[in-house]
Amino acid sequence: MKPDAMKKSMENPATSWLGRYFESRMGYIILMLLITMCGLAALKFVTLTSFPYSRSSTIFVSAQFYDKPAKYIATHVASDIEDIFAEQDGLEYTRLTVGNNSLRVTGKFDKSVDIDAVARDISNQLTNRPMVQNNLDELTSGLDKGDFAPDLGYVFTSNARSDSLVSRLLESEITPILRSLPGIQSVALYGPSDAIYIDVDQDRLNAAGLALNQVYDTVQSAFTQPASYLVDGENYEIYHHKDVDNGIQKMATLRLEDDGAQGVHALSDIATFRVANEYTRVKAKFNDKDGVVMLATFDGRANPLSVSTEVKTMITDFLVGEPDIKAQEIMDSTVMLYGSIKETLLSIILSIAVTCLIVYFTTRSVASAFAISLSIPLSLLLAFAFYSVSLESINLITITALIIAIGLVVDDSIVVTDYLNGHSAAPTTASTQSSSQLMRLRAILMVLVAITLTLVVVYLPYIFSSADYSVVSKEFGIAISIALLCSLFVSVLITPKLLPSARAHVNQVANNTPHNTASNAKSEAYQNPVLRAYHQSLCLFAESRVIRSLTAVVIMGVLVAGFFSWQNSDSEVAPPEDKRLLLVLSEVSPNATSSDVQAQASKLTQRILALDWVDSTNYVTGLPDSNMITHYVRLKEPVSGSQENGDNLVWWEHITKPIQETAQQFVDNPQKNNLLVEQSKRLASLLAQETLSRSFVILPTDIPGASTFPIDMAIMGSDTEQVLDKVEAALREARATGLYEFLVHDAKYVSNQFNIDTLVDTTTYGSAERRYFASLIAAFSQPNYIGKTPHANDNVKVYLGVSPSDRQSMVEGTTTIDDYTLYDDGYRKIMKSAIQHVEPSFEPLNINKTNGLPSVQIRGITLSGVNKYDAIHTLKDILMSKGIAEHNITFIGSSRSISSSVTEHMNITLFSLLLIFLLLTVLFDSVVAPLIIVLSTVPVTYFSGYIALDMFGLSDNIYTRLSILTAVGLSSKQAVIMVYEVIRIAREHADPAKLKDAIIEGCSQRFNAVFMTSFSLILGVLPLVFQFNFGAVAKYNIAVVIVFCMTTSFFTVLYLVPLVMMSMPKRAYNTLLGYVNTANEHVIQGHKARPI
Repeated sequence: MKPDAMKKSMENPATSWLGRYFESRMGYIILMLLITMCGLAALKFVTLTSFPYSRSSTIFVSAQFYDKPAKYIATHVASDIEDIFAEQDGLEYTRLTVGNNSLRVTGKFDKSVDIDAVARDISNQLTNRPMVQNNLDELTSGLDKGDFAPDLGYVFTSNARSDSLVSRLLESEITPILRSLPGIQSVALYGPSDAIYIDVDQDRLNAAGLALNQVYDTVQSAFTQPASYLVDGENYEIYHHKDVDNGIQKMATLRLEDDGAQGVHALSDIATFRVANEYTRVKAKFNDKDGVVMLATFDGRANPLSVSTEVKTMITDFLVGEPDIKAQEIMDSTVMLYGSIKETLLSIILSIAVTCLIVYFTTRSVASAFAISLSIPLSLLLAFAFYSVSLESINLITITALIIAIGLVVDDSIVVTDYLNGHSAAPTTASTQSSSQLMRLRAILMVLVAITLTLVVVYLPYIFSSADYSVVSKEFGIAISIALLCSLFVSVLITPKLLPSARAHVNQVANNTPHNTASNAKSEAYQNPVLRAYHQSLCLFAESRVIRSLTAVVIMGVLVAGFFSWQNSDSEVAPPEDKRLLLVLSEVSPNATSSDVQAQASKLTQRILALDWVDSTNYVTGLPDSNMITHYVRLKEPVSGSQENGDNLVWWEHITKPIQETAQQFVDNPQKNNLLVEQSKRLASLLAQETLSRSFVILPTDIPGASTFPIDMAIMGSDTEQVLDKVEAALREARATGLYEFLVHDAKYVSNQFNIDTLVDTTTYGSAERRYFASLIAAFSQPNYIGKTPHANDNVKVYLGVSPSDRQSMVEGTTTIDDYTLYDDGYRKIMKSAIQHVEPSFEPLNINKTNGLPSVQIRGITLSGVNKYDAIHTLKDILMSKGIAEHNITFIGSSRSISSSVTEHMNITLFSLLLIFLLLTVLFDSVVAPLIIVLSTVPVTYFSGYIALDMFGLSDNIYTRLSILTAVGLSSKQAVIMVYEVIRIAREHADPAKLKDAIIEGCSQRFNAVFMTSFSLILGVLPLVFQFNFGAVAKYNIAVVIVFCMTTSFFTVLYLVPLVMMSMPKRAYNTLLGYVNTANEHVIQGHKARPI
C-alpha cells in the first residue's frame, strides 16, 4: 500500500478491510459459522487420552547370566555397557545393579536429546561388543516405560484344563494379537507352563566321574530356545520346553564326556525326567487362588476407551470358542475415565451457565449477557481447531485447562462490552456508527492485546521447560494460551457486532428511523447495588487515613502468613492420582527358596485381603527379581455422603437433604482425595510388621519423575564397606530427626562369605584359561570331587553350608572348614580337598554402581506434613557431616525431580514476573504503572495461594504452582484494566488536585469488568471440587487454589490498587501522567494524554 493510501485508510477506518467488515451485516455471521465448522471438524480428529503422553528419557539394558560370577560380570561386562552410555550426549546419570544372576543398567538422559536415536545407537553398540555378547543371555534394551500400573486385567480359570494348558492357549491365541494392537504398550501373562524336571542321581553322578555343572552345560547347549535356567535344589534342574515329549526324547539321547576317565555317558543313565507345571520363577495368583493372570498396559498415545473396548471384544470372542474357560475382570482404569468425562461435560455446562448469570446480574442486559456468553463456545471451538494441530491429544490436563479457560476467555469480551457500552455515541448513519464503534475499539485494542499477553506470558517459561514433569505444564500452558488468543480474536471481531447498540443503530439507519435519545438513555449501563456500594466504600476509603492504614496492616498480615505457609509447604512433583489401585513390592530374603517366596506371598495376600477397604488383589512372584513379590491391590470405592434411608423424611427434608449432602461432600472431599495416601501408609505399616520381607507401597502415577519415594539418592565411593558404615550412621541420625517414615539402603552384605584359594598356583600354569583347565584336572583326580564352577579367576566365592537364615549371622575369624559343606555362588557343591585355606570376606550380595562407581542407594518416605525438599537436603547435610563428599551424593528418581522442580519453579516465577513487567512497561511507556500493578497484586495473590495449601492440607506441586501463576496473571490483568482507566480519566481532568477523584471514578467504572472476570473464573472452576473420578485429585488441587487466590485477588484489586496509587509520591504520579514542571505549576505535555 502506498503511503498516501495508508494515511487515507487510517483517517477513514471505513475504507480498510476491518471497516468494511464492521459495515457488513453478514460478515460476523459467516465468521461464526466458519469457527463452528472448524471446531466441530477438529473434534473428529483429536485423540482422547487419559493423560498427556510423555516420551521416556530413561534407557535400560537388562540381561541374565547363568555360568558367570556376578563380580566378573560387574567388573568386565557391565563396564563395557556403562562406557556405551557414557559416550552418549545428554547423559545425566547411570545406575547399575548386578545380582540374582541378572544385570540391569539404566541411563537417565536430558529431555532435549533424541531419545529414540540414542536407544538405537546403544542397541547397535551392544551387538558389536564381544564381551557383552559372549557373557550375557537374554539381552534386551530399550526405553524404560516406568512402573506404571496396568490398565486392564483378567484372571482365567478352567475346570476342564490345567492352568498350564490355559496359559499356553492364551500365549498362542490372545497375547500375540494384543501386543500387535497400536494402543497396547505391554501385555504380561502370568501362569504356569509345562517344564521338564531333571532329577539327577547324586551317586550315579559321582560314579560316572561327572560334575553337576557338566550336566548343566550340556543341557543348556542342547536347548538354547527357550532359555533354560538353574533353580533351587542340589540334584535337579528345570528347563522350559513347549514340546514336552520331544524334549524328553532329546534329553534321553544326550551324551556327557568325562575327559577320558570313565568314557561317554548318557544323561538317562544318571538322571530321570518328569513333566510338571513350572511355577518357580514366575507365579501369579488372584485372591490367593490359582489361575492365569493377564495384565495389559495401554499406550499413552491411544484412546484408552477404544483400546479397552477392542480388547474386551477380542476376549469375549475368544471365550465363545472356549466355553470351559472363565474370565473375571480384575481391573479396568477406563471405568473412572468414563466418569471423569461425564463430570467434565457437566462442569463445562455449569460453567457456561454460571458465567451467563453473572454477566446478566452485573449488566441486567440480556443482549449483553448473550454477546459475552456466546464468546465462550466460539473461543473454545476455535481453540479446538488449533488443538488438533498443536497438541497430541485431548486429555485430563487439557480438559481441566479448558474448564479454567471458560472463566478466562470471557475477560476480553467483558472488557469490550463494558468499554463500548460505557462510551457510546449517537451516530446518525450506519456508516458513522460502524466508524465510531471501530474507533472506540481501536482505542482499547492495545489494552486487549496487553491484558491477554499478560496472562499468556505467565505460561511461556513452563511451555519451554525440559523437566521430566514438563509434559503437564506444557499441555496446560499451551491449552490455556491458545484459548486466550482465540478469545482475543472473538472479542475484537464478533462481540462488538453482537452488542445491542450496534444492531439497533444499523436497523435505525436501514429503516430511516430517527435516533431517539430517550431510548438511548434507557440503554445506559445498569449500575447494580454492589457497584454503588463499592463506589461509596471507595469514597470512604479515600477520605479516611485510618481505614487505609488498617487495610495496609491486613495486607501485611496476609503477606506474613503467606510467607510462613510458603516456607512450610510440602514440595512434591505431583500428588498421586486416586485410581483405587496400589502396587506393593515385597523383597524377600535373597537366601529364601522358591517355596519360602510362595509361602510369604500367600501370607501377605491373606493379610491384605483381611483389610475391609481392599476389594481384591493378585500377586506375581519372580518379577522383576527372583526374590520379589508384586501385589496389585484394588481398593473399594469410598462411600461419600450420608447413607440414611430417605423414606421417613418429611417434605422439607427432601429439599434440604441434598443441599446438606452437597455441603458435606465439599467438606469430605479433601479427606477422600487424600484417602489413597492414608490407605497406602496404613498398608505399608501393616506389611512392615512382616519379618521375612521388606515391603514398599507404590502409588501409581502417570507423571514422569513422580514417585512414592521422595528420598532417592545414591552414595558413591571406592570403598563401599567404609561408605556403608558412614551411611548407616547418617541414617540413624536422620531417623532421630522425626522427618522420615522410614529410611533404608540397598547394600545387602554377608559376613560368612569366604575367599577360597584353589590348589592351582599362578606361576605354574600362567593364564587364567590354562589355570581353569588345570584346576579341573586337579579336581577330577580327587576321589571326593563333587563339582566346581568354571570361574575364570583363581578365587572361588563360596558360602558355608548352613541354613539360609543363618547365612546372615556374623562368623568372623573362621579359619577351618572341615565340618562344613561348601557351595559356590550357584549353590553347587565344591570339594574340600581342592582348598588350600579360607579367609573371611565382607562383600555385597548385589553389586550396585552409579555413574560407574560402587554405590549405596538410599530410599525413604517422609512423614505426613514434612517438606520433602527440606527432608532431602537435610539427609544430604547429615551424610556430608559423616565425611561423605558432596560430589559423591547423587540425587536420582523423585529426589532429583523434587529438587529440580523447586528450583525451576522459583526461576520460572521470577522470569514470568519479569516478562509481565516488561510487557506492561511497553504498554504504558512508563515503569511507574507496571510497578503499581505488580506491587499491588503479585505478592498478595502469590502468597495467598500458599495459605490455601496450608489451610486445605495440599502440597506444593505442579498443579498448584500452575494455579498460583494463573491467579497471578489474571489479577495483574484486572489491575491493568483499572490502572489504565484511572490514567485515562486523570489525563482528561488535567488537574493533579483531582487525583483521588480520578482514582475513585476509574476504579468504579471498571468494577463490573473485575467483578465479572473474577467470579466467572471462581464459580466456573468450583464444580471441579466436587469431582470424584479419574483426575479428581489434580482438579481439586487446581480448583481450591484458584478459588482462594481469586477471591483474595478480587478484594486486593478493588482496594490495594487504589491504596498504592493514593500513596504514590507526586513525582511518580506526574511521571505516570506525563506532567512536566514549569515555574510553579504542572502542565500536561501537549494538553492531552499520550496514546497508550
